[in-house]
Amino acid sequence: IAKKLTKSKTISLGALLAVIGGAIAFVALIPSIGNNDGAVWGLSIASFVVKALGTAPAMYISLALLANVLDHQEAVYGKRTDGFTMAVYGSIMVCMSGICNGIIAGINTAAKSSGMDLKLVNTILGYGVESACYLLMGIMFLFMNVEKFTKEDQIKILEDQKAACLARGEEWIDPQTRMEMEEKETARQIEEARIKELKEKCAKKGWNFEEKEAEYQAKKAKMEAKKAAKKKGKQ
Repeated sequence: IAKKLTKSKTISLGALLAVIGGAIAFVALIPSIGNNDGAVWGLSIASFVVKALGTAPAMYISLALLANVLDHQEAVYGKRTDGFTMAVYGSIMVCMSGICNGIIAGINTAAKSSGMDLKLVNTILGYGVESACYLLMGIMFLFMNVEKFTKEDQIKILEDQKAACLARGEEWIDPQTRMEMEEKETARQIEEARIKELKEKCAKKGWNFEEKEAEYQAKKAKMEAKKAAKKKGKQ
């Protein structure tokens, strides 16, 4: 969905679904329905499920969108604030629960003292306020267009990195080539460790290293052939 609608539009769509989920809970305030415990339970569960589905994009896609924002920031200003951004994000996640619970408890105490309907108060606190926030978030993300700069940002970042590398007198290696080189080096180190371990095991048990290595290579070739055949069958 995010690929077709963009991440920001997907979050807005999810926020709208969450607003609908919150609205479902208010049906329980209708006297004829509110007096039926089964109906109230059913509406509460339905509201929770719909809200959960709606909040999924905001919970998961938002971090990917945040990465686009940080890339755009680096492309425009030449600086990234990953550490500061995640510190703020983490602080909000840690403090949010305690602060919100304190606010809810305080409002409930005040409402009880003034003789207000606690069912109405808690419905507004648990569903109404949250739905209003989701509505605001959905509208806000409709106007977030940072994704359209993604390709340009990536090109600009690479150009800046290359210029900085050459200015230091170092050889420039593009990220894709560097990643391939690192993967090859990792594979080489793993292979060296495997051979060393096999040699030690053969020496300890009196096995012939060449025979055991040939057995391993034959088994490896057989597994690779199976994978290739399976991949070809899926195409």
